Amino acid sequence: MAQLSFLYSPQKDKEILKEELSAGSLKGKDLDAVFSFLTGNGCTSLLDVDFETVISWRSYVRSLHLKKQAAEHYMGLLEISMMHFLEPSFPELCREIDEKHHFSRAEKNKVKAFLMMMGIKSLAKITYHTRKSYERFLLSCDLENPRRYLKVLDQIKLSSIRAENELRPFQKKQFSYRNEVFYLGYHPDYETAMEFYYVRNKEELAFDFSIDAPAKLKHQIFEMLSHCLLIGAKRKNLREMYIVPLKLLYLYCAGAGIPDIEAMEQEDVDGFKKSLQGKCGTKTKVYMQIINSTRRFLFLSSPKTNWDANVWYMDRFTFKLDRLNPAYHIGQFSFCTIKDKENRDLFKSFMKNLIGISHRALNTVQGKYTDIRVFLLFCDRMGIKAKRITPGQMDAYMDHLDEKGNGSITFNKHLNALLSFYGYLEAKGEISKIPFQGEYYRKKEYYLHNDRTLGRDLQMDILGKLNLFPEHLRLMCIILWATGLRINEVCTLQGDAFSFEDGDTYLKTMQYKQVLEKKIPIPSVLYRVMSDYIEKNRIGNDEYIFKNKKGGAYYASTFRSQMQRLCRAYGIGEEDYVFRPHDFRHTVGTEMFDFGVSLQAIRDYHGHRNENMTKQYIDYMPAKVNRANKEYFKDNLLLGAEEGEE
Repeated sequence: MAQLSFLYSPQKDKEILKEELSAGSLKGKDLDAVFSFLTGNGCTSLLDVDFETVISWRSYVRSLHLKKQAAEHYMGLLEISMMHFLEPSFPELCREIDEKHHFSRAEKNKVKAFLMMMGIKSLAKITYHTRKSYERFLLSCDLENPRRYLKVLDQIKLSSIRAENELRPFQKKQFSYRNEVFYLGYHPDYETAMEFYYVRNKEELAFDFSIDAPAKLKHQIFEMLSHCLLIGAKRKNLREMYIVPLKLLYLYCAGAGIPDIEAMEQEDVDGFKKSLQGKCGTKTKVYMQIINSTRRFLFLSSPKTNWDANVWYMDRFTFKLDRLNPAYHIGQFSFCTIKDKENRDLFKSFMKNLIGISHRALNTVQGKYTDIRVFLLFCDRMGIKAKRITPGQMDAYMDHLDEKGNGSITFNKHLNALLSFYGYLEAKGEISKIPFQGEYYRKKEYYLHNDRTLGRDLQMDILGKLNLFPEHLRLMCIILWATGLRINEVCTLQGDAFSFEDGDTYLKTMQYKQVLEKKIPIPSVLYRVMSDYIEKNRIGNDEYIFKNKKGGAYYASTFRSQMQRLCRAYGIGEEDYVFRPHDFRHTVGTEMFDFGVSLQAIRDYHGHRNENMTKQYIDYMPAKVNRANKEYFKDNLLLGAEEGEE
C-alpha cells in the first residue's frame, strides 16, 4: 500500500468536490461555505452526501443566526447542488416526477432531490420507510406547510400504483407477508390505497412486522389485516372497527409476549382492555370486539379445526338438520374463563366429542356446556382437580347448587350433565370410574305450574297497538296469538307454510324438538294476510318468511328483545310486564280447554308427545270454574225448590 500512496491526494479529492459544486452553479461565498462544511464533515465528493448531511447543513446554518432572508438562501444551497449533481443518474425518476404537471416546481424539486439522495431510481421503490424519512427531512426545512409537500410524495406514489394496476390489470394486487412495515397507504391495489389517503393519522396504517414478536402472532395479525381489507366495510367503519383496534391488539400482544391470539387467556383479554385506557376515548367497547373478530376469522379460516383454541365458532361446522334449530343461533363456545388448564383440556375434549362425534342437538350440547362450565368454575374457586375430586368436594358442589335455589328439575339437569362428563372421562381412560353415585343426589321431580295465560285486557292492549310495530314483528305476534306456536316455529316458517285445502286454511311448520312436520288449522283471515305478505315480498316456497340480516331464519332472541323494547316504549301492560312469546302458547291451550276442547285434541294441536306435557299448558281458568259453579248452584237451587214444594 505504501508504494501506491502517491496516488492518494487529499488536495485532489477536494478539487473534485469543488468541481462538483461549481457544476451545480455555486460560486463565490456560497461555494466556499458549502465546500468548507462538507470537507469538515469528511465529504470528498457529493456522492458522500445523503439527506442526513443536508439536515446537518441546515442545522449548521441555523447556528449562524443569520437574518431570515440570508438563512433561507443558505439553507437551500446544498439541496440544490445535490439535485443538479444527481439528476443525470436518475433519468427514470426525474421523468416520472416531471410528468406530474399539477405540482409546483418547488414541490417537484424538493421530492426529487430527496429521493435521489435516498438512491431511489423509480417511484415504485418508495416505501413507508421512505415516507418517514421524507417527513423528517421536511421538518428540517422550516416550511410553512410541510404536510403539503408530504402529500406530494403520497400522490406520486399513488399515481405509480395506479399505473402499475393499469399495466397489469389481471395480476393479484396484494401484499405478501414480509418482515417489514406493511403500510396500507401504499397498498399495491390502487382503490384500496386510496381508501386510506384521507386518514389523517398515517401512523395508524403502519403495521411493523419487523419488530421482535412471536412469528405466529405476526402471521395471525397479517392474515387478519388482509381479511379486513376484503370485508367491504365503509372507510370509517373499517378504520374504527378493524384497522386501529387490530394494530393496538398487535402492539399489546407483542409487548405482553402473547404468541397466539387463539390461545389468549381471560387475563390477557382483560389486560388488553386496560391497555386501551386513554387511547380510544369512549370506544373501548368497539375496540374490544377486535379480539372476537380475529379469533373467529382464524378459527374459521384454518385448514384444520383448531380444537386447542380457547373459543370455538360453530359457523365452521355443517350440522345435520336434526341437530339444528335455525331460530336459535349458537355462535360459539368459550373456554377462556376456566383457569385450571387440566380441567379446561378435559372440558374441551368432552365438548369436542359432543360437537364432532355425538348426534346430540346443538341446543342440548349448549345445555351440557353451560352446566359443566358452572361446575368447573366452582372447581377453580375451590382449587379442585376434576379428575381427582373427592366425595366431600362433590357434596360441597351439590350443596352449592342447592343454595342457588335450583328446583328439582334444574338440579337433576346439572346432575345429568356431570354424569355425562364423568362417564366420558371414564370411557376415555382419564379416570377409573365415576367418582360419585348419581342416584344418591337425584331429587324427585315436581313440575311447578305457573299461570302464564295472558288476560283478555292485556291481549287487547297488545293487539290494539300492533299497528305501531314494524310489519314483520306485527305479523309474527299475530301468528303467536292466533296459533299458539312456539316462537322458533314462527321464526322458521317458509313460503309454502300457508295453504288452502277443500275450503279450509292450514299452517305447516317444523317442530324442531321432535323433528316432525306439523299441520294445524288456522283462521282464514290469517291465511289471507300472510299470503299477501308472501306475495308482496316475493318469498319463495323454500325461503324463510321472516329473515335475519344474513338471510337465515329470524332469531327468536332478536324477536323477543325487540318486542320487549317496543312494549315498554308504547306502554303495553303494567309497568312490570315483560313480553314472553311462550305466554301465547299457554293462552291458546288454556282458552281451547276453557271452551271444551279435549286434552287429547290440545295435545295433538300443540304437538306434544304426551298429555302430561299438555297439562303444563292448561293454566288456572276462572271462566271455566265460574261456569261450573253456576251450573252446580243452579242445579242445587232447583233441587231445593222441588223439595220445598213437596
